[in-house]
Amino acid sequence: MTRKEVIANLKETCQALDERKTMLENIISALELEEANEVDEEYDNADADDGNETEVMESDGSENI
Repeated sequence: MTRKEVIANLKETCQALDERKTMLENIISALELEEANEVDEEYDNADADDGNETEVMESDGSENI
């Protein structure tokens, strides 16, 4: 293999690695966004169940001992 061929091979490998890196970065970003959305959903659900709703219990007027 000549020096020119080695250089061409290395350039091709670098290009392939750059493409793979970009793909992996996109996957990471998508997963992080998905995780953030799940956390936001959990937070929103916790706000909905934060106990601010008043539960009214009917009573027959007698005291419980």
